Amino acid sequence: MKKTSLFESHKNQGAKFINFAGWRMPFCYTSPAQEHHQARQTGGLFDVSHMGQIRIKGKDSLAFLEKLLPSNLKALLPGQALYSVLCLPTGGMIDDLILYSLSLEDYLLCVNSAYKDKDLKWIKSQHTNEKLVIQDESDKWALIAVQGPHCFELCQKLFPSINFKQIKKFHFTEEDSCLLARTGYTGEEGFEIYIPNEKGLALWEKMIYIGKEFAISPIGLGARDTLRLEMAYLLSGQDFDENKSPLQAGLDWLIKNSEDYIGKKAILKQKEQGAYSKLQAFIMETAAAVPRKGYSIYSETEKEAIGQVTSGAKSPSLDKMIGLGYIEGERKNCLIDIRGAKIKANIVSKPFLKR
Repeated sequence: MKKTSLFESHKNQGAKFINFAGWRMPFCYTSPAQEHHQARQTGGLFDVSHMGQIRIKGKDSLAFLEKLLPSNLKALLPGQALYSVLCLPTGGMIDDLILYSLSLEDYLLCVNSAYKDKDLKWIKSQHTNEKLVIQDESDKWALIAVQGPHCFELCQKLFPSINFKQIKKFHFTEEDSCLLARTGYTGEEGFEIYIPNEKGLALWEKMIYIGKEFAISPIGLGARDTLRLEMAYLLSGQDFDENKSPLQAGLDWLIKNSEDYIGKKAILKQKEQGAYSKLQAFIMETAAAVPRKGYSIYSETEKEAIGQVTSGAKSPSLDKMIGLGYIEGERKNCLIDIRGAKIKANIVSKPFLKR
């Protein structure tokens, strides 16, 4: 299993580990529920160095990215970031990502660790311009996220020359070879810090030490998953795959590219036809019923299966069982087949937690 440069620190902090996408990662340090509440109430530190980084630079890099992504990149200026997806010609999604504009000819893509190699292979397969440089920089960077109400205070002590409250959401600044972006995966205020790999451990230890003042400490992947689920943020390969389009996954808001991007014809055709299942959110009426990935979703009459659960867990903030799943048609209620028992669930708007 691969290990991030912060692994020894996780061991010293008493982390319990899991295998995730080929990486040995901390699942929790205390308990997922306790760490979840900590992130919402004070803040937490997340080692997300397993994520992949792909650099695309050169004179024609913007035109190339406009071919790859369904988002509008024309207004993206240096110092700004955006969320988008890689699509196949069929309209299905390979992965989601965050794109950072370092300059008008230099871009950094942060992709999911489980799909980094696949993403890189796909991107290179679309490359026909010798002036364009595409590089895997995943081994170059450590990535640390600080999320929660006191993230500004902690970051200010780490980098006193930067006014962090002036950094707008999905914007970033660079300081001392670090890229500090106001982005995250929890729904809380926060920053993601890209730092050269060899400097990552020292920064992480410093953040733990200073973070004590603000009740900020390390948090594992267990709480990270429930934090993102409460916000209905998607998990690549679980809440969508190559068989699901941005329209089905509820990402139609990012389809704003007027250029001829990959998958455009299929996506527009699907939108015109209009008959497709959509990713919807639901809350179980029974507190003990856990909706797990792969469970079938039925109509209220129980006569027909209308979808499948993709994510489900107990929400520590709401103290309820929540989930996401692809469901056919517009409905107010449904039934989740949990080990042979069909349990009622109410379909609700996203996100579950209003911040």
